[in-house]
Amino acid sequence: MYKSTSYIKISLKKKKFSSGKLSLYVEYYKGSYIDTNDTKKHKRDFEYLKMYLHGDPKSREEKKENKETLSLAENILSITQADVFKEKYHVKML
Repeated sequence: MYKSTSYIKISLKKKKFSSGKLSLYVEYYKGSYIDTNDTKKHKRDFEYLKMYLHGDPKSREEKKENKETLSLAENILSITQADVFKEKYHVKML
């Protein structure tokens, strides 16, 4: 028996490296389904932004860098969410 849910959730995620830096990426969660073995599977895609944060900022410059990088990443997330919304609902922009 194959069951599926179809919605999309887009979120900004962080992955910590052993060096202490954090990598920013966008996760596209496209729901889940039950496969033929009655196992729940999640459909996800990832887009790595190649943007990094200082894991434990020590100086004022590192804190400022983190704030600016995170702000830019959040703007990218907002644009991505708007693009998906436009495509899903067939919204045409002037």
